Amino acid sequence: MAHADRRIRVKQPLEIMTPDRRQPVRNVLLEALFVAVIGAVFAFGANLVSPRGLALTRNYFPAGISRPVSSATGVGWPFLMVLFLMTLDFLIASISFF
Repeated sequence: MAHADRRIRVKQPLEIMTPDRRQPVRNVLLEALFVAVIGAVFAFGANLVSPRGLALTRNYFPAGISRPVSSATGVGWPFLMVLFLMTLDFLIASISFF
């Protein structure tokens, strides 16, 4: 047998993350943290500048006010019917293809 001397070597978990592989992972995580911090600063700054900004002390859903919600009946049915027919047509075409 010609391949009897070959063995499969399994790397240990500490061997996988060598220093030269840790640096790119660290760079990606630092960049993600940087983007998140910049996004949060921009969002909070825009909230402060906006006259319609969100306030933590405001009750956006007061209990005393009840507004009826109008329901649009039958609006979704044409779309759902078209989606169903397109899916059915695709399945029939797929089955007949084989």
